[in-house]
Amino acid sequence: MSSIDSLAVNLISELVTYFYQHYIFATVLFLITYWILVCLLKPRNLPPGPINIPFFGGSWILTSNPYNDFERLWKKYGNLVSVYVGNKLMIYIFSKRLIKEVYISRGDDFQARVTEDLPFEDVLFHQPYGEAWKKSKKVIVQLHKKFIMNNIENEALKSLEDLSWELQQTQSKLVNPKNLLRQFHTQIIFSLYFNERKPIDDTELKEVGSLMSQVYTATSVHYNSWVLFVPFSSLIFRRALNKPSVVVSKLRRHYEVRYEERLSRIEGKNPSEASDIMEALMIELGDLTKIQIIDTMIILSIDAIHSQTIALQTCLLYLAYYPKLQGEIHDLLDKSTDNQPPNLTHRQDLVLIDALYLETLRTDDILSESSSHRPIKDTTLEGYNIPKNAILVPVSSSIHFDDGIYPNSEKFDPKRFIKDGKLSFKRDEYLSFGIGPRSCTGEQFSRTVVFLTIARLLHQFRISLSMKDYFNEKQLKTTEYFDNSLLDVSLVFSPRR
Repeated sequence: MSSIDSLAVNLISELVTYFYQHYIFATVLFLITYWILVCLLKPRNLPPGPINIPFFGGSWILTSNPYNDFERLWKKYGNLVSVYVGNKLMIYIFSKRLIKEVYISRGDDFQARVTEDLPFEDVLFHQPYGEAWKKSKKVIVQLHKKFIMNNIENEALKSLEDLSWELQQTQSKLVNPKNLLRQFHTQIIFSLYFNERKPIDDTELKEVGSLMSQVYTATSVHYNSWVLFVPFSSLIFRRALNKPSVVVSKLRRHYEVRYEERLSRIEGKNPSEASDIMEALMIELGDLTKIQIIDTMIILSIDAIHSQTIALQTCLLYLAYYPKLQGEIHDLLDKSTDNQPPNLTHRQDLVLIDALYLETLRTDDILSESSSHRPIKDTTLEGYNIPKNAILVPVSSSIHFDDGIYPNSEKFDPKRFIKDGKLSFKRDEYLSFGIGPRSCTGEQFSRTVVFLTIARLLHQFRISLSMKDYFNEKQLKTTEYFDNSLLDVSLVFSPRR
């Protein structure tokens, strides 16, 4: 061995010994070096945003109150803001013009979905934007209309009989309706998707509904700045990061049973002979794998159960908080239905209920990040570089609380959506159901179920709060999506008849 080789070996040996004896210093040095390398590799000329600091990126500015966070970012940095949440580049859009550009006029450039945090197979909704996706979307829309929208009133009214009976049993005592509303929505989904009419207190309904909500809460760990930054986080935080997969695996078991039942009876059938939407999907899209069909059905179900439950409960909170508004709807119900149980034939006379739902979503920001997309390639926006891996988030509050679009926007006022006695709003000024080609397929389902539910509940009950002063209207729209503490508020359902 040459003297140079020997010197090198001795030097390496000394360094290893030193770092072994001073492991804390070595760890800190490693993390700092890693962070510097990460910073050097980051793209340049990004939109403005908060300064990145070790381990957290720019997420130090984020709190548990996204409404206030977005407001601060918008005021300080402008209409386009980049924030590293750990190592994930988030680009928040605070402009109607830019949102319209990204999702409509340049929609083909920004139609990639953010799917890596969701433990699903290559489901129809997550396919790259193109001809295959358009074909799949067309099939879904057609089947949704045939099997869901054509049967929704009948099935929802049956479930509302069960829901009303359960609320009557509370005998005007305080009750938190969250779990009951979730079971109600799950019951409707099982009826519409599988032709299975289960009791509202069925054990399987309770389990499936609970698992749907757990999927949302479990995925929040993927946006924790510490988890995202730490090297080898997939190993260090393996249990937390793997929880969404564990929850979805449990969900799949329920859907797999239904898949196997249908597999034995679809041979030789054409789509027009299918008895439900899952069977029709298996026939119409026979090239999809078993897991793809099951996961597509779960994706179709998850917002119809979890998000719908949050939205409906928030509507009930607003009705309890504004008894005058509730009284107006009571009067409309009594006048238009002649004291008979309302249905969809009364909808044109009860437009205030539809307006209530739109206003609830506008002010509560329930779906403010639901339309997150990625560009299909490296591109630019407003002269800034937008890398392919960036996550673009249209911030709905920048439009929903723009006084130029919604005068006195901080005020809760459902009548702003009523013009000449009819529901009225512009698509590019209302983002709660998304915008562009990938907007929510289930919008009409959601609005119909909420209309029927509120109409029937207010026909039968007065809804009130026990401790109104414990929160205010501002809190209704500023609580964190993944942990909305106001959904733990109890309500009183007092019979009107």
